[in-house]
Amino acid sequence: MDYVINLATAYVKALFALYMKPSLRYHSLSHTMAVVNRCIEMSNFYSLPDKAHRNLVVAAWFHDTGHLVSGHRDHEKVGVGLMHAFFVSSNIPPNDLDLAAAEQCIMATKWPPAPVSTEEMIICDADTYHLGTPEFFLTDRAVREEFSEQKDMSDREWKMKSLKFLEEHTFFTAYCQQLLNAGKQANIETLRLQLSL
Repeated sequence: MDYVINLATAYVKALFALYMKPSLRYHSLSHTMAVVNRCIEMSNFYSLPDKAHRNLVVAAWFHDTGHLVSGHRDHEKVGVGLMHAFFVSSNIPPNDLDLAAAEQCIMATKWPPAPVSTEEMIICDADTYHLGTPEFFLTDRAVREEFSEQKDMSDREWKMKSLKFLEEHTFFTAYCQQLLNAGKQANIETLRLQLSL
């Protein structure tokens, strides 16, 4: 791992240690680390050049940090601001990190996502990777617990909302489409079955 990624890793872990709120049941350090690991997995699969890999992984570390200090609204912009602060305080030479490209990766995760570059597609898919795994039902519960305004929904209303989200979601990379579309469809069918009972 290169020095910029090492610095970003330490910086973001420190942010989570300082500002983590118990209410962030989903947008936690473990979620961030999962997104980072998925980005590395896909970056390696697509053989991204070193600098593109670095931009992507740094963006993955910062993509949800805005939740720590600003709540859910516009957290991507806040995360970009935190990444800029990291860049300046760490004295990273401009040639070692393309801040604009990393910023675009973070902003690409804003819902609904509209990624353009391969790196943007990778981070969007890494952020929603769990939708195509059995883990979806655990993360779905954590999301519901985190968003207080959704706690008042009935179980049926929440399942309908989750089903709509899965049905509208798209994986952007061929890697995730091939690996996860079948699992996502299985999760859709499970929710449909639960709603029909």
